[in-house]
Amino acid sequence: MPDPTSPGWLLIYDYCMTDRFGVSSSRDLKTWKIEEAISFPDAARHGCVTRLSASEAEKLKEKFPAKP
Repeated sequence: MPDPTSPGWLLIYDYCMTDRFGVSSSRDLKTWKIEEAISFPDAARHGCVTRLSASEAEKLKEKFPAKP
């Protein structure tokens, strides 16, 4: 998915059978870096939905405007 906070891409994944998630980032889709300073809600599960603050929602809408 496009990174909403900086140029590049994010890959979000789960570690099978461990209840852990990870994120890697790339600017060119060739070289990837594991992001260490990341957190997920305690109740996060594969394919889950989480709450956003109004500020977070506005930032996402600005970065990814609705297409007609």
